[in-house]
Amino acid sequence: MRHTLALGFFSATALISAIALAGPKEDARAVQLFEQAETEYQAGRFAKAVELLLEAQRIGPDPVLHYNLARAYEGMGDLERALASYKAYLDADPSSKDRGATEARIKSLEQLLEERKKAAESPTDTTEKRPPPIVPAEERSPSPVPWVIAGVGALGFGAAGALGALCLSKSSEAEDPETSGADAVRLQDEASTFALGANVAFGVAGAVLAAGVVWGIVDVASVGSSDDTTTALTIDFTGTGLRLRGQFD
Repeated sequence: MRHTLALGFFSATALISAIALAGPKEDARAVQLFEQAETEYQAGRFAKAVELLLEAQRIGPDPVLHYNLARAYEGMGDLERALASYKAYLDADPSSKDRGATEARIKSLEQLLEERKKAAESPTDTTEKRPPPIVPAEERSPSPVPWVIAGVGALGFGAAGALGALCLSKSSEAEDPETSGADAVRLQDEASTFALGANVAFGVAGAVLAAGVVWGIVDVASVGSSDDTTTALTIDFTGTGLRLRGQFD
């Protein structure tokens, strides 16, 4: 007696298979195993589905069982057995309507297994990768340049003082009653020149000294800082005097 059984979920084309059975009891048992296998497969319990399909295969071998076993083995991740079951399916049913699709699946599995084999055979780099050594930043010392500039400014005060002294000396000589009129005028002009020079020298010296001191203070403060500090100081000569400009980045 022959009965037609189908597992549409397992078979890509809803194969219909005729299983030759020894008798009605075995026939009913085969149907039950097919139904249980389909339920287990849909629930993701592929190992149980394989167990049921193998039992059905012992009752009555049929090509569709090989196909359904291949699907269940794939679900388990057992690609070697899945490949063997697909090939057994085509051997058992050479004229299968889905032969082309099955052969394509066989080719895909063979390629996948070959890639896994190559990956397993290729040596892996087990060398421990260490991070590059951390090089501590070089500690910067305060620059002597600002204090040299401040020293130049201090010397400028000395020069301004000397010019001021000459101015007072010439002015005193010009105011001396014994000095003639022409000499008094000349001495007064010289005193005015020295006075102007003293004023300019005082202004320049003050600006240079202030620039050096401010720059030096900022430089010393920036030595312990992690940020890079750039200082730019400019002295401008204007019509009314000197102007000190600073920029700190």
